[in-house]
Amino acid sequence: FAPEGDRGAGPEASGPSPAGRGAARTDSPSAPLAGRADPRSAPVAARPWRTAIPAPLTTTSFTAIVSGAHDAAGEDDAGLREAVERPDHDSRPGAPEAAAPAGEPSVRFRFPAGAQAGVCLHGILEEARFDAPFDRRMLADRLIRDGFRQVDPGQVADWLETVVAAPMRAAQGESIRLAEVPLARQVRELDFLLAGDAVSDRALIEAIDGEFGLDAAAGPTRWSGFLRGFIDLVFEWRGRYYLLDWKSNHLGDSVSHYAAAPLAAAMRASAYSLQASLYALALHRWLRRRLRGYDYERHCGGALYVFLRGAGLATSDGAPVGVHALRPSARLIDALDRLFGAPSGDRT
Repeated sequence: FAPEGDRGAGPEASGPSPAGRGAARTDSPSAPLAGRADPRSAPVAARPWRTAIPAPLTTTSFTAIVSGAHDAAGEDDAGLREAVERPDHDSRPGAPEAAAPAGEPSVRFRFPAGAQAGVCLHGILEEARFDAPFDRRMLADRLIRDGFRQVDPGQVADWLETVVAAPMRAAQGESIRLAEVPLARQVRELDFLLAGDAVSDRALIEAIDGEFGLDAAAGPTRWSGFLRGFIDLVFEWRGRYYLLDWKSNHLGDSVSHYAAAPLAAAMRASAYSLQASLYALALHRWLRRRLRGYDYERHCGGALYVFLRGAGLATSDGAPVGVHALRPSARLIDALDRLFGAPSGDRT
């Protein structure tokens, strides 16, 4: 059988010779190109690029915003990821705390200061039940593992049991005891990624400064990607949701160092109201997606910053110390939601 255009063309077309059939097939494809210029002689040019390449997505955090560090700014990527992706346990880079004097009788003031102490105390509180005596064996193992072999685990257990048993006054006046919050109503070390699009650090800080006052500044940085954070404890109490952050900061060696005014100064100096507002936004977006009939005013009780070295103590006139409560307004949360560029009701 020969292609239609080759029929009757001679013995090469109809004969049995393989060479003849091959020759006919080699000649026929060139026929349609007869009279055309050799395409190899035509000039070659690339098409113009008309697509904008978006800026790379970044991962940032409360600590990175305060320090002005983003991986897009040319920082060491591995080092910045290390800082961003680990829970924030009190100490900001480059700001070590002074050690407490060894002669102080209370372990809460004698316990070493600094980031490693924060990691240890956070780890104990993450594992402990609040409605029962702390597991002394777990606590002793944790102290040894984190390098505090010389600290008496019984004293630390008594200290932290006092903290979780003490009443805390929330931002709108309600009294809460963690020992009365069921374990099923708690989420510990809640890890979140808060999506943002063209977020301005300066606009964030200015919005929060207008409500709480901040000793922090930011450049004109804009980023798109995710803000990562770890909330030490989220819990539900009588229909309202709260976030709590443990702070092991050593502010002094007496009850007076953990009264309202020193705590307010510490909150401002470390920009913790910025942290609380960002965490409240993350909790707001989470509840908005998960809770039927959700309303910020009705369901969100705010943040509790528990300074462990003072919490559970009281002044001579009976005023409790060691807990700073704040609650971002619904107006601020809505403003932050818009600044993060999320479609209403959807991104987390």
